[in-house]
Amino acid sequence: MKKLILNLGILSIISLLSCTKKDYETSKTGLRYKIYNDNKGPNLIVGDMVTLNMIIKNDSGIVLKSSQKDGIPDQFPIFESKFKGSFEEGLLMLSVGDSASFWISTDSLFNPKDGYSQMPPNIKPKTFLEFNVKIIKSSSSEAFKAEQMKKMEETKKK
Repeated sequence: MKKLILNLGILSIISLLSCTKKDYETSKTGLRYKIYNDNKGPNLIVGDMVTLNMIIKNDSGIVLKSSQKDGIPDQFPIFESKFKGSFEEGLLMLSVGDSASFWISTDSLFNPKDGYSQMPPNIKPKTFLEFNVKIIKSSSSEAFKAEQMKKMEETKKK
């Protein structure tokens, strides 16, 4: 619990420090990013199940989603990127323990022709969303499934 609170506190500080876009780097595909903590470990790969703390803000700095506020880290598989400059591209630059920020185009992120949902009414077209992440854990999908099965068995025994 103490680690979770510490991670959430660090993520909040990162979020406050990342208010300016001018000190971000740009990848070959146009992804604007800034890595705050780089552990130089093995990078995440497509298919990994990643656990992370994440805060998503609009370009006005308004928080749209916060795992800190929810009190539960986000967990999902990493898929192939569907567009250049994607969130997935940013995740693949990171390893466990890393923290970073990415600016993702709303027009690319919410593009129905790429299989994504319609743009929510509270998101403006032709703007960017800021994703602040802290990677907590990563495992292969097989290891994740085995871990979930073990947890279910332990719960059944209780």
